[in-house]
This record gives sequence, structure tokens and C-alpha cells, in this order.
Amino acid sequence: MPKYLSLFFATIGIFFLSAMAISISHSLTWVVIWGTLSLVSIGVGFIVRKRYNRGSNREETLESKTQEE
Repeated sequence: MPKYLSLFFATIGIFFLSAMAISISHSLTWVVIWGTLSLVSIGVGFIVRKRYNRGSNREETLESKTQEE
């Protein structure tokens, strides 16, 4: 995964976790909303990393097969 994507997902995750920490004193509803969004963003980051790595591995195998032929 490129560094800019990793940085993007880390920044979004930290933003949501910070918002959740701030909203603790206000309302439980906002804590649940921000907590859910932070978990979703972290999960999406892992999914994107997995798919990106799988795609780059597939390209490497295709390149090595064409070089062998």
C-alpha cells in the first residue's frame, strides 16, 4: 500500500477517535456514532491494504511469467 493511502487512513482514524473522545462529555449517541465510524475506517484501511497487496502480487507474477517466456 502506498504511503499516502496509509497516511490517509491513519489520519481519518485518528480524527474519528478524537471526535469520539471529545463527544464523551456530550452524548452517548455521538460516542457510538464516532466509535462506529472509526472502526469502519480502520477496517476499510485493512481491506484496501489487502486488496492492494493482492493486486501487486498478481502483477508481479504476470511480469515474471512473461519474462520467462
